[in-house]
Amino acid sequence: MNRGVLPDRKITDADIKYARAVAGYEEGCINIALIGNRGTGKSSLINSLRGLSHTDRDAAEVGEAETTLRRKKYKDNNHKNVVWYDVPGSGTRGISAFNYYYNNDLYAYDKIVFIHSKILTESDLRVLKLCQYRGQSWISVRSKADLHIWNCKRRKGISPAEARQCYIDAVRADTATYEARSDNSVSELKLSVKDYIVSDVGVLQLVTGSEPPDDPVEQLIDEVAFLEELGLSP
Repeated sequence: MNRGVLPDRKITDADIKYARAVAGYEEGCINIALIGNRGTGKSSLINSLRGLSHTDRDAAEVGEAETTLRRKKYKDNNHKNVVWYDVPGSGTRGISAFNYYYNNDLYAYDKIVFIHSKILTESDLRVLKLCQYRGQSWISVRSKADLHIWNCKRRKGISPAEARQCYIDAVRADTATYEARSDNSVSELKLSVKDYIVSDVGVLQLVTGSEPPDDPVEQLIDEVAFLEELGLSP
């Protein structure tokens, strides 16, 4: 093991085939798993990516507590070639990166989207390093941007526009620390993290083609680039 990153056990083609059969992997589609710690908004973001509000009949269940206790699969009427998987959050620092990756069959998917609402921890980065080690496509997303900007506005007593820029600057500064922490890694595990700053309302706006809001708190930041990285045209 390399700090919980490299596995003792190799993942075989047979492992992948079996995991995909269990997950209901759909050939000819892009099968994308959203992962991350509990309470980071995976289910909410899946709804927005599918063009649904939380009250729509086919929407994923959302709430303050962890609502994804087992893997759930969702079709997408807006993007017919995409299948989404909502993977249970890890919620514990005691589990190793490989155990989280292996126990949730993350090697079964075409892309991994890591959702987080605060700075990435060492444990989070190890999961991403494992994806990279296996040559698996991954994306890191800083969720709930509108909520964080609103909290910054209220806490600091500044304007919405100032709070927006303050939050963006803070996330970009965090990104620089990921690069520094990855400098001593072996080449296969070096990370170049682009944290896409998004909100549910911003993603939903793009997917449904609705009018942009006037409030700076809810205006787009990285949502367009995020959808492009996923291979979806906003």
